[in-house]
Amino acid sequence: MRVHGSAAWHSLCHVTGALSLGARALGNFDGELGAETVPVRHDPTQPGEWWLPSYFTQWRGRSVVVADPIALQLHGVVNPSAGKPYTPVGDTDVPLLYGKSYDFRVRLMDLSRSGPRVIDAAINPGPAPVATIPFRRLVPFKPAMVTNLDLGATPASPQTMYEIARPLLSYPAAAFAGIPNAVAALLADLPAASAAGHEAALPDPDAVKLAINVQVRQLATDAAIFAAGDDHAAYSLLYSTTRDFPADPSQPLRLNVSFADVPDITTFPPQPASGPLVLPRARDIRLVLRAAADPDPQLLYWGSSDAMSGQQVELLTGANGVDERGLFAPDIAANRIRGIMLQPDPVPTSNVVAQLALVGQSGATTSDIASRLAQALSLNVSSLTYSGQPGQRVVFGCAAAVRHTLSPEHGAITFAAKTELTQHWLVAISLRLARDWSWASLGAPSFEIRNGTNGASNTGPALAFGPASADCRAPDADAAARFRRDRPLALCRRFRLLGDDATATGAVARIRRSGQRSR
Repeated sequence: MRVHGSAAWHSLCHVTGALSLGARALGNFDGELGAETVPVRHDPTQPGEWWLPSYFTQWRGRSVVVADPIALQLHGVVNPSAGKPYTPVGDTDVPLLYGKSYDFRVRLMDLSRSGPRVIDAAINPGPAPVATIPFRRLVPFKPAMVTNLDLGATPASPQTMYEIARPLLSYPAAAFAGIPNAVAALLADLPAASAAGHEAALPDPDAVKLAINVQVRQLATDAAIFAAGDDHAAYSLLYSTTRDFPADPSQPLRLNVSFADVPDITTFPPQPASGPLVLPRARDIRLVLRAAADPDPQLLYWGSSDAMSGQQVELLTGANGVDERGLFAPDIAANRIRGIMLQPDPVPTSNVVAQLALVGQSGATTSDIASRLAQALSLNVSSLTYSGQPGQRVVFGCAAAVRHTLSPEHGAITFAAKTELTQHWLVAISLRLARDWSWASLGAPSFEIRNGTNGASNTGPALAFGPASADCRAPDADAAARFRRDRPLALCRRFRLLGDDATATGAVARIRRSGQRSR
């Protein structure tokens, strides 16, 4: 074996050892052993068929004819040389390193172990006497380690600094990566590693960056924008960035986090590759961390691009909103609250048909009561079921005095009959929230609608908007309620009624988010 481009060959089979016959010493042996290959018979019924393995031997940076003493020692063998007749010679003269290429040739020996020496040149070389093999890293990074994770952090007091250590690299990959004095450092780490229940390992020097994906929890129905994760929850990517690990592999990266009030994350600006990690408040945030290598487009060091990115680590975090002013999008008061009195559908008489013909709508039918209400409120309607127009998401609530049913996510409302919509006032309250659908600051209930006089609210029953279950937390909810992964839905869009007396009769309310977009 030799480094590609060099001239001198090095033997991987050279050993030395004391020979004896019983109690009689025969002197010292200093020479080469052979890498013997044992044939295998796969089918006992075919005694004449024997198979040779695809690979006769392998080189892992040490002798190919003597067991690696370092590997044995790191796996608990106190004295790996005890009982071994041979000691390798010069097996570490040429280190095996990622990113280098090596030349190999095979020398045959007879039964007396006689054959060409390592310094001999081939007399009658074959068509391809030397094989050049590139040695590239195919071992991906292990997970980066968060050494100061605060399990008691809450949205009211979130963790704002994470210490992140490089992933670890064990033997023999630590030696292949060229870590200085890797063997001595691994042996020194062995007692502590054994006490902790893992193998000895060193910080991976090839992990030079930390790749960070900032993901925000979305509605469970927005599957088209989901990001893959361990918990299969509804998160979408907000932005990606990187941070450099310190030049000293033993030092952790200090990742500072700052939270900012962001009404709509669709306008969240691009983030730099330095400084604190800026996260939006009032959202459920998932940080996906991976160790990453420097670019290697020609794969001169790495064996594949997949190996250049490590296993991911997920952190769940978030902070309560501080400034929630401007909750509602600007609108005129007439659009926010309106009273609607609907007349029953006209009977299709000859007089009505003549009126339609007079205005150029011959053959048309009169607009029914359901369509008139949908037109007044800018909604879609099918029979007596109302929903938002394409590209909009609307959340409905309704007083109990108007017989109705709501879809499970309250995105559609169905009235029991047309008579529920006629002969009395329908007070429609339409509010457009200046927030995107990842915003999660509403409590339980979220909104209460009451009758009042001169701005003073009465104490009677109210139409309340808010979660009917723990799917939406209050701002001061504990961390377990906020961060648990098995929570089905995290956004406030479930409503319940807190009364149905005459003060709330006929009240219909709907809430829409601004920045509406199809999903």
